Amino acid sequence: METRQFIYQNQQWESVPIVDENVQLVTVFFSIYDRKTTILSSLAKYYPNAEIVGCSSAGDIAAAQLYDDAIVITTFTFSKTCIRVFNRSISDSSLPNLCQKAVEMLKEPNLKWLMVLSDGHVLNGSEVAECLGAAFGNNVVITGGLAGDGERFSNTALWHMTPLAEGSIILCGFYSDSLNVSYASVGGWDSFGPSREITRAEGNRLYQLDNEPVITLYRNYLGPYANDLPASALRFPLQVRSSSSNQPVIRTILGIDYEDNSMVFAGDMPQGGQAQLMKANFDRLIDGANRAVTSALETPHNTTGVALLISCVGRKLVLGPRVEEELEVVFSQLTDGFQTMGFYSYGEIAPIQAGGRCLLHNQTMTVTLISE
Repeated sequence: METRQFIYQNQQWESVPIVDENVQLVTVFFSIYDRKTTILSSLAKYYPNAEIVGCSSAGDIAAAQLYDDAIVITTFTFSKTCIRVFNRSISDSSLPNLCQKAVEMLKEPNLKWLMVLSDGHVLNGSEVAECLGAAFGNNVVITGGLAGDGERFSNTALWHMTPLAEGSIILCGFYSDSLNVSYASVGGWDSFGPSREITRAEGNRLYQLDNEPVITLYRNYLGPYANDLPASALRFPLQVRSSSSNQPVIRTILGIDYEDNSMVFAGDMPQGGQAQLMKANFDRLIDGANRAVTSALETPHNTTGVALLISCVGRKLVLGPRVEEELEVVFSQLTDGFQTMGFYSYGEIAPIQAGGRCLLHNQTMTVTLISE
């Protein structure tokens, strides 16, 4: 497997892409306001035989560096791996039907890894993860993330050769008998305050905790941060556990609907379950990124490969000028032959443990390592 990386920033390429007919896959993550589709469209002339996939972000990752308002592309040329890409918009069919269509197109005995890029504004990320897990089963590694839109939360964008409609999903299948894939997803937040019952919720909308309006609860706990809602709520996500599961997941806020007094989260809020506020501990967040890559490296890999890093916009906001520290601790654990790519997202998709069903996470560093 050979990879190359190119960065477009300040209206120019740091190094100009070169024509390569052997490239099979190009990933492109873009954290720019106007989406500069002319630049993205131009990639096809450099890589005429490649599938070109990507999404908007809240910041792009290359090596141990974070890029804002840039485009980061990574090219892949495999020796023993084939690529197949599926995309659909939820407006075309229901999510279960979309997943069934994906199975019909993508599922083969040697499907090793499914990289997911999903709309991060319209779709319920936990429903996406649950549907994909049920459709493809536990024998296929499914990891990826939800597209971002910086700290604006207005709309997100996906790209597969051309711009895709709102509410779209991209599934990139990797077919190989010699591809090594490992992953881990770790948070690093501290819980505070009591655990509360989710007494009223519908899908990813949360109305009440312990029969009290959740907006009131957040205002009471956030203190001076309350004036900056909803953005300030990224600093205080919820750890959620359903009544039927012992595995907690972290959920981050996407917005507030003051008309019906609900807070909208990136994934489902299970009524009857438990929720507890979390707060940031800088050192533990960075250590969480370190534990994620350490866990992923427990699976043997060749000396060359790619590390896909998907972290949360909430972590970026909280870490502030220290945000690149979590990238540095990951990068420092990898061999020189590993290329690092990724983006800051509105949600991360990965199983909690090896062989488990994929889930939506928020506020984690999710690491996927691949090598041939």
